[in-house]
Amino acid sequence: MSQMANNNAFEIKGPELEGGDLNMLLLKNSILAQFTKLMKTTQGKVKHLILDPSLVGPLGQLTDIDFIKKLGIDKLYYLNEGAIGNTETVIYITRPKVSLVNHIVEQIRCFEQVNYYIYFVPQRRLLCDTILQDAGVLDSQKVTLGEFHLYSVPLEKDLLYMDLDKDFRYCSLEGDRTPLFYTAKGLMQIQSAYGFIPKIYGKGSNSYLVVEMLERMRREKISRGDEIILTPEIETLILLDREVDLITPMSTQLTYQGIIDEVFGIFNGTVELPAEMVIDPKAENKDPSRQRMTILLNSNDKTFLKLRDLNFSVVGKLLNQKAKEIEEFYEKRKTAQTTENFKNFTKDFPTYQKEHGRLRIHTNITESILDLTRDQSFRTLLEAEQNLLGVSDPEQSLEYIEECINKQESLIKVLRLIALYNFTNSGFEANELNSLKRDIVQTYGYKYLFTLENLSKLGMFNLKNSSSSYSKLKDTLNLFKEDINDVNDISHLWSGYAPISIRLIETLLNGFKTNSILMEEEPEEPVGPLSSDLPNLMKPSVGWGSQDVDRMLKECPGGPAFRMRQKLPTKGISINETPSGKKVIFIFFIGGCTFSEISALRFLSEKNEEYSFVIGTTKLINGNSLIESLIEKFSNED
Repeated sequence: MSQMANNNAFEIKGPELEGGDLNMLLLKNSILAQFTKLMKTTQGKVKHLILDPSLVGPLGQLTDIDFIKKLGIDKLYYLNEGAIGNTETVIYITRPKVSLVNHIVEQIRCFEQVNYYIYFVPQRRLLCDTILQDAGVLDSQKVTLGEFHLYSVPLEKDLLYMDLDKDFRYCSLEGDRTPLFYTAKGLMQIQSAYGFIPKIYGKGSNSYLVVEMLERMRREKISRGDEIILTPEIETLILLDREVDLITPMSTQLTYQGIIDEVFGIFNGTVELPAEMVIDPKAENKDPSRQRMTILLNSNDKTFLKLRDLNFSVVGKLLNQKAKEIEEFYEKRKTAQTTENFKNFTKDFPTYQKEHGRLRIHTNITESILDLTRDQSFRTLLEAEQNLLGVSDPEQSLEYIEECINKQESLIKVLRLIALYNFTNSGFEANELNSLKRDIVQTYGYKYLFTLENLSKLGMFNLKNSSSSYSKLKDTLNLFKEDINDVNDISHLWSGYAPISIRLIETLLNGFKTNSILMEEEPEEPVGPLSSDLPNLMKPSVGWGSQDVDRMLKECPGGPAFRMRQKLPTKGISINETPSGKKVIFIFFIGGCTFSEISALRFLSEKNEEYSFVIGTTKLINGNSLIESLIEKFSNED
């Protein structure tokens, strides 16, 4: 039977979105307006809302259970196999997956007299329509199909994500362009809220395809007469394929938020922890049956806000300072001699009490991670990674990989190391490749031959090339620094390593600053009828506009570098002034982005006097989730 949804799932409560250089509240409100319209157009006095469980997290960032009830929803369920309770109207909000549509068919057959509304996120698929048609459920006038265009979800003032599951696998491994289409639609949704983005720079084959789709969508809007006429709030869009830098997600993240994601996993701004790490041991009425609890990790938590983007090595010291600050506040009660002093203490007490509770949680998280990082196995892993990133002792790292296989350690850990070795050393010698393949198959099973083939297709497990592009890029882009304590450089966040993705963005910013990278003047609208022929559309120019930079970009993997200026509705229109006075650059990762890369971009944004960054991604990932998506599982799930 369908499980009644736990209302706690909608206590996520996303952070305050106002106050940033791009007001994310505008995007949130436009999505909620669409959601409200869908709920109010449904008929019936008693309404049940049935959610695809994977949508609870994204929706929880936008709304809460009280808001949903005000829209006339009596009960909220998760979409599972089985029947539902008696009601007049059932509203489904689900991703267009075959397995979920089959569940819906079974439920509709149980109560044929109920009004059904099925809203697919973000769009319908012909395959799902066909399943419903073949099952006979569309023959009834009581079944209505629609779409809920939930593309991008604001997660912070400077961060939004699309939560496209396995989009890297679908695009880069299977050649499925559907996630790219969703990405383009999501970017158009953002432009509808904040105006057309005049300048676009990109690197990667998938990014190029997205820009072509964007241009087609822009022309289609013009042909319909509903062109976006808002004054632009974003000056530049930078698109980066994940394939441009697959080294970074394979490396262990060392920022506070990054390493929490590595150890516990962060999903939709929350982390699930053992209950003893969350509950105050002095608290009364504790539930002994509660084994795990979910807590928020966003900027509403001031302690987390201060720690999240720092290298983990400094976190313990800052937590101690915070503990001392709170202790000093509590001591003020003993010295409050006047009524006014006591009133001030009473006024601030709830804030410090809340911070005390969060401090206890973050101290427990830190101690748990410290137990891991002090272990010799973690130190050996980190040493092997640093050797590969610094191209100092790859042989020792290869021996470590073989040792991990012999010890039957996690296959995902082994595959991450293999991919990292492959990228930093331009592949394996033939005997090394065959030996690793044989050892993995014998240790973990023959079924993983297909997974190794997937890695090979993506260039993660291949024969050695004649030259190492990473070795060249390491010097050209200064990807590895011996001085791990240089706090003025992003490399300190990874204790010496600087990601290719972030260095490319730094290069572009330096080009803007020195005027060595300039965008062409606003183009004229191409002449000719709108059709499927790309020659009738404006196409991106090759490169970023600097010969030196373009030579370097050719050494980077992932596909072409390009630039494009979008024609604005009014020529000569200026960019809206932001609260900080900086121009907004929107950096979007296609195929996923790590929390540590987000931390590095925040670091660059704080240092830059002219630009502030807003970060977007199709998915928030780490090396584990990326490798997990590439493992062949032979299931019928879509």
